Amino acid sequence: MGTIIDLGLAPPHDPMFGISSSNIVSHLTPKNWRKRAIGLTKEGRFLYVMVQLGRQEVDGKKQKRYYVRVHLGCPKTAALMPTSTICRTPWHMRMVRMALRWLHQHT
Repeated sequence: MGTIIDLGLAPPHDPMFGISSSNIVSHLTPKNWRKRAIGLTKEGRFLYVMVQLGRQEVDGKKQKRYYVRVHLGCPKTAALMPTSTICRTPWHMRMVRMALRWLHQHT
């Protein structure tokens, strides 16, 4: 059986609305993660990395979790692919500080 993760409405800095340099920062913090993302270049690909609050039901209990979303750019055009990858962390992060710490250790 699949798991349904409710990420709510798309935040204003979601790449489906376009990427603005004003939304890209070098480091996400507990104060800016809701409205900002990190832009990275790895192996010739652009990565747009953001944290988003999600909700899911586990064993009949509703839980909040923080998800690191990574949008991959195409290698040649640097355009973002239409789909994104949701990186589910080893701990299913419950606190935004844990999500940010995990993100900075793995980027």
